[in-house]
Amino acid sequence: FRSTEPYGSDVEIKATIARMKDDGDLSWIISATGKHPLYDGTNYKDQDRCMAISYSKPNEEVVVVIQVKMTEVRDSSKGDYYDTILVKLSDGGDVENVVVISQGSIGYDMYPAKNGVFWINDDIYMAGKSYGFQT
Repeated sequence: FRSTEPYGSDVEIKATIARMKDDGDLSWIISATGKHPLYDGTNYKDQDRCMAISYSKPNEEVVVVIQVKMTEVRDSSKGDYYDTILVKLSDGGDVENVVVISQGSIGYDMYPAKNGVFWINDDIYMAGKSYGFQT
């Protein structure tokens, strides 16, 4: 049994992050996506999506949680399962740190909570769950 996605694997989804200033000007925009591990040219489109974002004004940093299937940052045997990437960006959109949160080759999905990331002082907290069963 797999949990039902709101979109099938034939729909392409890209994680997109942008910084807009108070006056409405766009400072930067980043699209983060990679190839689905089962992509064959027709089926299994990219399925990476931005799930949460939080800004630390004292640190002038942004943290983003991305739910991914991309083969570029995880085990190619993972198949049609989600993992999570935590990305810390400067206020200018430069990548400062990236952490991939995965259960390795185990057939489990990682589901970050929608809007489930926040700062307390210099610490970043993220909420989510894993879903799956393997013996």
